[in-house]
Amino acid sequence: MKKLLQPLSLYSRFMLIAIALLSVIVVIEVLLLGAGPQAAPADNGAATALPGDVTSIDSVTFPSLPSYRQLQTRPLFTDTRKPPPRPAQAAQGIDLGKKWKLTGIIVAGDDSHVFMQGIRDKKVQRLETGAVLDGWELSEIAPGYVMFRSGARETTLELRKDADKP
Repeated sequence: MKKLLQPLSLYSRFMLIAIALLSVIVVIEVLLLGAGPQAAPADNGAATALPGDVTSIDSVTFPSLPSYRQLQTRPLFTDTRKPPPRPAQAAQGIDLGKKWKLTGIIVAGDDSHVFMQGIRDKKVQRLETGAVLDGWELSEIAPGYVMFRSGARETTLELRKDADKP
């Protein structure tokens, strides 16, 4: 046996000893605890303790789906349990030109983009045809202007150079 273990490295010997010990532990557990699951105790007429006054799983009734409306309207994983704010309605009272300024147009064949800057927050949005901005859909990009649509309404924003900037 000593000749068998000598060519093995220290790590390999340690692993063999660990596997042998674990195997002995598994055999002892199987012998002491029994092999396989225990049979369920026979039902001698006593009712199993279930929550409430329910004595059988068959008699449990679940609430109908409309009664879960509170879970739908009050999100479970938000601190306030208030629903998230609804997105702005489709630009019914929003004048796009008062909230956004057209700052750039790139027309390169089929690849066209526009840059819109918020008047208040100065954040810039890069949009392509079909993108929606505050409920307005960008429908057309031309070299000097862009056209937005919201339902039956249309608005055109022109690219103009600011007089106060060089």
